Amino acid sequence: MTNTRILLAVGNENVSGILRKYINKAELLHLIDQEIMHFRYLDEIIELHEPVILIVHDVFLPSDTTGKSEREKEWLSFLHFTRQKYEDLRIVFLCERPRDDIFLNQIVGLGVLDIFNESAIDMVQFVEQLSTPPRYANVAKFRDDSFATVKIEMQEQKEAEEKEDEVAKQVQDKNADSNTEQEDDSEIEQPDNKDEAAPTENKKRTEKKPLEKREREKVKERVIEKLVPLPIEKKIVLVGAPFQRNGSTFISHLLAKDIANLSIPVTYIENPFSRVYTYDRFDGNRKLENYRSVFYSHLKKDIPPNITFDWMEDGVSIIAKHPEEDVYNEEQVNFELLIKILLKIPSPITIIDVGNDWHRKVVRDLFEIASNVFMIIEPDVSDAHYLEDPDNEKTAYYRYIVEQDKTDIIGNRMEESLLKNKLINELYGDKIITTIPTISSKAVFDCQDKAIFINDYDSKVYSKKLLHPVVEKIVPDSMLKRGKRKSKLFSSLLHI
Repeated sequence: MTNTRILLAVGNENVSGILRKYINKAELLHLIDQEIMHFRYLDEIIELHEPVILIVHDVFLPSDTTGKSEREKEWLSFLHFTRQKYEDLRIVFLCERPRDDIFLNQIVGLGVLDIFNESAIDMVQFVEQLSTPPRYANVAKFRDDSFATVKIEMQEQKEAEEKEDEVAKQVQDKNADSNTEQEDDSEIEQPDNKDEAAPTENKKRTEKKPLEKREREKVKERVIEKLVPLPIEKKIVLVGAPFQRNGSTFISHLLAKDIANLSIPVTYIENPFSRVYTYDRFDGNRKLENYRSVFYSHLKKDIPPNITFDWMEDGVSIIAKHPEEDVYNEEQVNFELLIKILLKIPSPITIIDVGNDWHRKVVRDLFEIASNVFMIIEPDVSDAHYLEDPDNEKTAYYRYIVEQDKTDIIGNRMEESLLKNKLINELYGDKIITTIPTISSKAVFDCQDKAIFINDYDSKVYSKKLLHPVVEKIVPDSMLKRGKRKSKLFSSLLHI
């Protein structure tokens, strides 16, 4: 069978890169090497390569026109002309417009049956749709025909509910076989259920494990690899620690603010299984009395109309519990709910503070799909021996986490000179990516009292250089350079 030939006319190198990555993986799709980089060359290159599918972007593809109205006329003229000259050419239109935009109605009328009108596109669904014949059902929602729109929305809702029921049943069946006991929440413990334990040579492999791994990989693609109008792919970052009060929340806040200071949208999610902290830390009671977490929005009924679920704190989007919200459990905040929440977050980087809750299955599932994981440790000889003891089954999962390539260690309340210590070297080697020295308790208290990030307190107290190696792991070089240029411009304007 001949693969479907696809031609890109997107006009954005980063977006094209993500498209190429997934189209090249698809068995039935073939990407043409040449890419159209300007509107004026569309007809010429289509005629040259004779693609079956043409992928275009509403605004990224450069054009000689100026203004939205002229641009729309140009697209309508092109589509009208193309329908006559290339009758069988399938056009995929990428855009971000209001759903009831009349322009979308018009291009459907000109035969465009693949419209991805989203700020972030699910790339798995994207490839699946292009691998099957075009369907009017995919664009009926953009037409004026309200009956068709309602019908397709009902069908989509039905399919989504059936899928959620199926996933829930799988999770319920799997949980019924698991009798994991939680002993001490203050440390990472190895569960009794061997299927959830870290892999070792003498452990039996079950037949379910490969299937679970494939499911996690699919979820990872759906959550992380979304096409966003920014030169960065979605990142899920876990920050946690082996013990309570090792500083995972403290460092999560620092990291989120450092990234926000680069003008990159970032979301911080407080551990839903821990007590309320972030709300009070940033004086939520005074700033956002009617705020509730997004967990609340999914789990509570009859929500008052004055409640808000949005909280932006100095460039960082925050999802944190309100004092009136109870500490949630895994039956309430399960993996499926977290996936729903992650899919709706518009920012390209999401930092999830998991504390020391590595024993929870939902956290272990998050670990499998995370882009980066940072384990916070403190320099304590007894703790180090306890964690690294190969015969200690309670900390086997901790060792499994640290051994993974995507995991790095941050030393909290640790002087850089300790990295030369023989014991630290033997235990952690190159895994420690950076160290955060003890920060003045007065400075920390002042920041809490003023409800501000420590990042903005005093460069002598906290320097962004401390977490720079961590930020580099998460943010591409191009974005780092852009952030540095903005920072320098700001400094020069203030004569700093």
